[in-house]
Amino acid sequence: MSDANKVPRPAHVITQMLPFEVLRELSELARRFQRDEIFRAYVQGHVWLIFPVCIFLAFMVLAVCIGAMVGASYLLEPTTRWARLTILGLGFLFWIVSTVFVIYRYFLSLEREALRLHELDS
Repeated sequence: MSDANKVPRPAHVITQMLPFEVLRELSELARRFQRDEIFRAYVQGHVWLIFPVCIFLAFMVLAVCIGAMVGASYLLEPTTRWARLTILGLGFLFWIVSTVFVIYRYFLSLEREALRLHELDS
């Protein structure tokens, strides 16, 4: 069985979501954006749609994080000041990491779409 036909193991899928792995792949995506004229032209042509979608994704993740923080504070009744600060700090960290991950996945899909459209035009 070749490597291309292998189904990814759960451990492999989880390692793709680690922050260091996402940041490494995000850096790779930025380099591909600089080098690949097709991807750059596609993003520049659709920036009027891409920017609002990124803002929407950030607010969507923010709503989920706020819900999780409120739920966690109800679970820790009565909450102390330090517990609230910990929940707030972890919620903020989770929001940043999740927003970067979601926008990264969105730009990966944009790259695939740009390459697919270029292959159809060729």
